[in-house]
Amino acid sequence: MDSVQCSLTSCVVNNSVDLLVFNPPYVPSANSEIPTINGQSNIDQDSGAWLDMALNGGDDGMIVTAKLLDNLHDILADNGVAYILFCARNKPDDVYKQMKERKLQVEKVIFRKCGWEELSVLRLWKRK
Repeated sequence: MDSVQCSLTSCVVNNSVDLLVFNPPYVPSANSEIPTINGQSNIDQDSGAWLDMALNGGDDGMIVTAKLLDNLHDILADNGVAYILFCARNKPDDVYKQMKERKLQVEKVIFRKCGWEELSVLRLWKRK
């Protein structure tokens, strides 16, 4: 098992991912920009703002997840599988349909209510 640090799938070789588990920033938020000064993050690490940024998924909560989904078919190995977490406001049923159209198999493997949140995990893999 290896870990990498890159911009989502930018350094991932096509057809190389056997298992991808993704807990993306999925909370819808109007402000999805990281404040910077001279190209460096300007968030005080002790302020708690990092937690907000870790959860912030843009206007629909899908800004990061959509980038991954756009490349998922390419990076998954032939027998590879991805497990991705969604909240209800990410519209997982719509994602399910879109991924089917992109020639991926999709299965909702779990649904849970956690307080006010409704969370789903989708399993995605290539069609044979």
